[in-house]
Amino acid sequence: MNFLSKLRGLVLASTLCLAALSFAETYALMIGINDYPEPTDSRGQPLRDENGNVVSEDLFGCVNDVTAMGDVLKSGFKVKPDNIRVLTNAQANESGFVEGMRWLLRNAKPGDQVVFMYSGHGAQIQDATEADGKQEVLVLADHKLVPDKFFQELSNLWVKSGIRATLIFDCCHSGGMDRMPTDVIAKQKFTNRLPKSAAPVAAQRLTQLQNAVVKPRQAQAPGSFAFLFAGQEAQTTSDLRFKDDSPAHGAFTLIMLAILKDIPTAPAQEMVDVVKDVLEKNKFAQVPNAVFSSPERAKEPILLMN
Repeated sequence: MNFLSKLRGLVLASTLCLAALSFAETYALMIGINDYPEPTDSRGQPLRDENGNVVSEDLFGCVNDVTAMGDVLKSGFKVKPDNIRVLTNAQANESGFVEGMRWLLRNAKPGDQVVFMYSGHGAQIQDATEADGKQEVLVLADHKLVPDKFFQELSNLWVKSGIRATLIFDCCHSGGMDRMPTDVIAKQKFTNRLPKSAAPVAAQRLTQLQNAVVKPRQAQAPGSFAFLFAGQEAQTTSDLRFKDDSPAHGAFTLIMLAILKDIPTAPAQEMVDVVKDVLEKNKFAQVPNAVFSSPERAKEPILLMN
């Protein structure tokens, strides 16, 4: 059984049957990856550019992105520290990702809120089943790939389960992670180079997610979702370093953090629009975007206060 079949089994197994809790908890899984294995050539030697320099796939601001966002969740949204899991660098391999999702799925119940944030490499791979012939993927620390379809299935699961979900992606090609149509056409086309070692997350690892889900329960009311993207599905996104001692960050996350620190109750769509305007005025090519389960969800903050 392949990865997506396992995931659909997870969805079918999760029609929840407990009443919603009177007090909503918030759970967050944050994944930030700066350190990636060095790419190699056909002889297994380090890959070099035209100047003979060893090619590095490392990033700089991703760990800072998720660490700072976790701090904002605690200070601005009063999320309990024990309800936040942050996986960085080597922790965010296939095993870490599956165990992190397992923790999130086991804990979130009807009436709760969940946050999933990813900052790291995103890529496109060939996929004949997609309308554009490409599939967007997240690249984990061990070069395992998480497909976009996973997050569509996941958001559907949470809506059916009466859970309020926010998914944030600060990575290249992030705009395709929900596989839903967007109104903005990407300005540029890019081709990602993925190492030969890159491979989908193994299907058998999804059994851990399947086993993590509570017995079927019925939510009193449907949930909702908000997808926040650093760019369009055909775009790369910026990882910023500074000459002074300012911490490195993804451009999208850096601006979003500034807004959330001052106005945590900012409507999600308006926040994304402000980020988009700032990036455009500063000549960044990426165009942030958002997709919501309803117009009402777009007018709400990314999280409700606990």
